[in-house]
Amino acid sequence: MISEIDGEENYFVLDSKYYRFGATRNEYDLPGTDSIIKQISYAEFIENKFNIDSSRIYNAFILPADLDGKFFEYFGFAECDSNPTENKNYNKIHGLLIDIFELIGQYLKSENRIYNLIKEISSR
Repeated sequence: MISEIDGEENYFVLDSKYYRFGATRNEYDLPGTDSIIKQISYAEFIENKFNIDSSRIYNAFILPADLDGKFFEYFGFAECDSNPTENKNYNKIHGLLIDIFELIGQYLKSENRIYNLIKEISSR
C-alpha cells in the first residue's frame, strides 16, 4: 500500500492473514519467524526494485480481533537484526489488531480511520 504522509509517499507492506492472536492473546498464535522473514523480504524487494529509501518503507502484521467498537489496537512489534549494521526501518514489523466488524462497517464511510492506522504504524 502506498500512502502520502506529510507530503511524501510511504510504502506499507501489510500482512493481514488470519492469525488467532486477536482472539486468544496467546503468544503462540502470533506470526512465526517464517512470516517475519517474508515481510522483510517483501520490503527489501520494494527498496531494491524501485529504488525506494528504506526509511519510507514500513512493515506491519494486521490481525483480526473483536475490540468492542475500537477500530485498532497496537500491540507491539517483532524485529529482525540479521544484519545489525543495517538500520532499516522495515526490519521492525509492527503488530496491530483490527476490529473486523468495525472495519467492515467503516469500509466506505471514512478513510480517516485508515489514515490514523497508517500514522500509527509510521510513528513507531
